[in-house]
Formats: sequence, C-alpha cells, structure tokens
Amino acid sequence: MKSFVALIFIMMIFETAFAVKTLKLKSLFASKSFLVEGNILLPQGQKLNKTAPSNITVLEKIDGQWKEVTKIELTKVFTVSEEFPYSFPVHTQSNDSPIKITASLYHCDKVKNNYCVIDDFEGEVKRSDKFSQKSLSIDLKGSSPK
Repeated sequence: MKSFVALIFIMMIFETAFAVKTLKLKSLFASKSFLVEGNILLPQGQKLNKTAPSNITVLEKIDGQWKEVTKIELTKVFTVSEEFPYSFPVHTQSNDSPIKITASLYHCDKVKNNYCVIDDFEGEVKRSDKFSQKSLSIDLKGSSPK
C-alpha cells in the first residue's frame, strides 16, 4: 500500500513538473534581428527563486536542427516584484528560419519558500516578408501554487 501511495505521489509531481504551457506567438517579419519583450506575471505573494534557473531561450532552426541563439537568465534581473517587464534583442543567422521560444519560471512564496512552482513555456513562430510584426510580445504568467 505504501508503495502505491508513493507511486501516485511521484506521478503527481512529474505531471506538474513536466506540464509545458504553449505560447501563442504571432508570426514575425523576415529579419535577422528582432526584439523579444513582455512581462513576467507571478501570482500575488510570489517571487522568482533567485537560486533556480529561470530563463527565456530563443532557438533558431538551422539545417533541421534547433540551435540556441540567446538565453536570458531572469535571475540576473531578479526582483521581489510579482510583475516586471523584460526586453532583449535577438540576432539570428537567417532572416526567415523558424524560431522557438522556451521559458522556465521558478517561483516561491515571498515570506517562506514553502510553496514553489516551476512553470515551463514553449512556442514556435514563422518569419516571412508577408508579416509586418517586428517584435515578439510574450507575457509569461506563473501559475498559483495552491
């Protein structure tokens, strides 16, 4: 019975830890340079865990392989605020290759680190002369620990 309960508990942990939220991204204008901007929105009473690897990563598909272009470590812009903006330039090899954005937010209770949550995000975007948008706007919303 104990092993069954332990198995259920482990399954619950893995289900929570590996649930990736899909980012709905608008297609970009074909350019080797663009801006990624948005806001980090954490639940009330939460802050980024400064010892965990919260980040936003931009990948470019070159020759059928995803290659990391830029990785922003959010702990370097650490704040105790529940909402804060971010903005960074991206420079790619090609002007029309697909782009993938991945992000991870590790956040905990401001007072006690009792309740911590890991939120993972992922989305892909196409680039073409047909599109006019020259920046990616992405708000990353952390989920509630309760």
